[in-house]
Amino acid sequence: MLQLLWHDWVLLSSTIACTVALWLLSFRYKNDDLDVSELILLRLTFSYWLVYCFASVIQRFVMSMFQLTEWDTLEWDILGLSLKLTAVVSYLLTFACVLTLPFHHLIASRRQVQ
Repeated sequence: MLQLLWHDWVLLSSTIACTVALWLLSFRYKNDDLDVSELILLRLTFSYWLVYCFASVIQRFVMSMFQLTEWDTLEWDILGLSLKLTAVVSYLLTFACVLTLPFHHLIASRRQVQ
């Protein structure tokens, strides 16, 4: 039986928080181009993090199934590697979006001053 670790509980709560945040962002709409690009950055950040959470949880379940069954190991290895790659890419994209958001605020404040 698969036991949940503290990391799994953090991923579960993070998944719920991302889903709520995306739902709340769906009600926010402004006509200004800068606000629209900020909204897109926030949606991308939460979406990428949601993909990371799903990939990490599925990867954990697949690895536990791989240990319990004796199916063709090549297929499980390919699935495990693709899940790891998906988790890494979505983590890096989340990090890039989080870094881009303060730069966007800086550019927006400079445009308003001019």
